[in-house]
Amino acid sequence: MEDVAINFPITVLGLIGIWNRTVANSWFTPACFFTMLWFMILLITRIIAPEFPAYSFGLWYIVALALALTLGSLLVPIQIVPRQERYSTLEEINFFFYRRSPAIMLLISVFSLTAILGILGLLLFGIRRYELNADLFSVLSLPGQLYDDRDAGIILIPWYIRYLTYFLMPAALLGGIITPFEKLPRKLICYLPIILSVVVGMIYTTRAGILLTLILYLSGLFSSYVLLKKDADLLSDLKTFLGLSFTVLFLISVWLFLQWLRGGASADFIFYPVLNTIKSAVFGTTAAFTTWLQHFHQHGAAFGLYTFAGPLDLIGVNERQLGFYADFITLPTGYTNIYTAFRGLIQDFTIPGSIFICLLIGFLIQLAYLRCRDGNIIWVLPLSLFYAFTLFSPFISIFTSNSVTTAWLFALVVLAFHKKKNAISYSRDTIYNR
Repeated sequence: MEDVAINFPITVLGLIGIWNRTVANSWFTPACFFTMLWFMILLITRIIAPEFPAYSFGLWYIVALALALTLGSLLVPIQIVPRQERYSTLEEINFFFYRRSPAIMLLISVFSLTAILGILGLLLFGIRRYELNADLFSVLSLPGQLYDDRDAGIILIPWYIRYLTYFLMPAALLGGIITPFEKLPRKLICYLPIILSVVVGMIYTTRAGILLTLILYLSGLFSSYVLLKKDADLLSDLKTFLGLSFTVLFLISVWLFLQWLRGGASADFIFYPVLNTIKSAVFGTTAAFTTWLQHFHQHGAAFGLYTFAGPLDLIGVNERQLGFYADFITLPTGYTNIYTAFRGLIQDFTIPGSIFICLLIGFLIQLAYLRCRDGNIIWVLPLSLFYAFTLFSPFISIFTSNSVTTAWLFALVVLAFHKKKNAISYSRDTIYNR
């Protein structure tokens, strides 16, 4: 009976996602994207970690959010989206990015170069602090020592080193947006922010920066595919499937390597405890959220202090707490303090309030999707923002990071002031084969 209570809302969630896909003929409509992502997360969790606790009330809450997004998207009348007069054709879109490409690629290159300087500065700082030798084995011990000192609160990385890697997030978002418009070898520049974030993550032995950079890149990439009307068959493409499979394997490999680095390069690698740690962190989020919600009693609303902790900290309204929540939940394979982004939504706006907000978001983001698909370039930004929030929602609100907020500010500056010019006077060969 307990299995039925858990499996039934997951099944309903899947049916909502399939209905959205059938009606819109795309997996990337906002409501479908959110619903199917969470359906897959819940389904895979039930298969891989059936021993993790789950409460139906929390699962039905996720279903309610999916329904709210779906209903909100249905409220958008077709007539609200004006056609060709105010929007760009595919030729004009390609011409726009042809004109903006040098500036965007220059920004990505500059941000990547500053990150490289930050990495070199961090390595020199660590070598001096711990009096390491200039050999590979000695340098490999640096991440473990940095992790121990940071965990004990006895080290402060110089601000100039931290801020040199601050702009990898804007670079990743811009890289994702411009990737469909570039060809090799120029396209390799778009991947630099992800590669450098992996290097930074290995030195700090932190996973959040790597994950955020990858998610911002993907959110920009997906939005550009919508702009180019290539989203309908994107997931059925073999290249996309292989790319997503490689991404999953890459993240698992990086996670294992970081766990080894945290113990120090000389530490023995014990596979099963590390695997259990990954299992708790990746598949324990819904267990943590549903358990928390089952025993939660609302005592007011925080009105955005949790969901928008990064921007509010940036403007000085509230001091942001680093990392995830301070309270942990025990799981059969360990423990976790990752409660999904939904905990913050409820604490900020209450259960009914958060569902109503998702109804409004469903309306607005469906409007953004339609306008983006019809050729309005600036609507790439809110659409990519939604994709990024959804992809990071299994962990926490993506807006707990200040650098993530600056990513869309930079993208706004780069994509703003779009004026149509004589795109037709430039041949397609000029644009595509530069």
